[in-house]
Amino acid sequence: MIWPSNLPVIAFLRTIHEEEQSTSVRWLKLSRMKFLLLATIFQAFYYWLPGYIIPVLAAFSWMCMINPKNIILAQLTGYNGLGMGSLVFDWNRLTQDIGSPILVPRWALINVLVGFVCFIWILLPITYFADLFNFKRVPIGITWWYYTTDGNFLTDNVSQFSNRTYMETQKPVILGCAPAITEYLTLMALTSLAVHTVLYHGKDIIQYLQTSLEKRENDIHCTLMARYPEAPERWHIVVFLVAFILAIIACKFGHFMPWYYLFMAVPLVFICVLPVGIVEAITTIEILPFFVARTIAAEIFVGDAIGLISFMVYAYEM
Repeated sequence: MIWPSNLPVIAFLRTIHEEEQSTSVRWLKLSRMKFLLLATIFQAFYYWLPGYIIPVLAAFSWMCMINPKNIILAQLTGYNGLGMGSLVFDWNRLTQDIGSPILVPRWALINVLVGFVCFIWILLPITYFADLFNFKRVPIGITWWYYTTDGNFLTDNVSQFSNRTYMETQKPVILGCAPAITEYLTLMALTSLAVHTVLYHGKDIIQYLQTSLEKRENDIHCTLMARYPEAPERWHIVVFLVAFILAIIACKFGHFMPWYYLFMAVPLVFICVLPVGIVEAITTIEILPFFVARTIAAEIFVGDAIGLISFMVYAYEM
């Protein structure tokens, strides 16, 4: 596990601090510092195109121009739809979901691509146009807004969601097709992630838990950490207990949520931290466990938006 997301930082620090002996074998005979400066200048000028000069290049749905009045074509190929064939030149939009594709291993990118095509470009249109659960009454695009059965937008005001009388008048509330499938995929991914961790890394985890830092071989992290005195376990326990007690006090007297639900939220962090960390260390892709926390909280805190958010915060940030 090399944590690929750290590689750009390492390369940057080496470029600044490491002295190069020769540049004769370098590409275009450029030193690392000169290449870094040229890349930085090029990136700054390049972003002016989609960012300021020609904003349409940020996300260009050229296939919609074939038949601008075709609603189905717009839903499938438009940027606010499923984006089939759309061209994106804005690097920030390309990296907003899985980070820089340069850092993600090739096999992980292929895995993401195949899953995206199967579920978003194949399963989602079939589900949407079949009108399962009245999905056709709301937009097909990736939107987290809620709608009523007549297709009207439901306010995102937290106070309105906390008002049970108001919510009763708006029932049933419809979630879009894309968010519904996204929730399903995330829960499925977390479940498979737990199984993968047990089957593929279970023996290694048990072995490392029983081995001290000095005796772990072929692990540069442990080799470096072994040079420093290890903090006593009681320090970590004391810090955790203090934080947990403060959380109980905050929930009890701040009226965020019943304090005893902390005993459900906090263990969720311990269960998810290792599987999520292993995947992120290998692929740089983070599978957020707050989707599970949100699902559990939604069943517990019906009509209580403050309690729902509080549970999510403690289940994800604690």
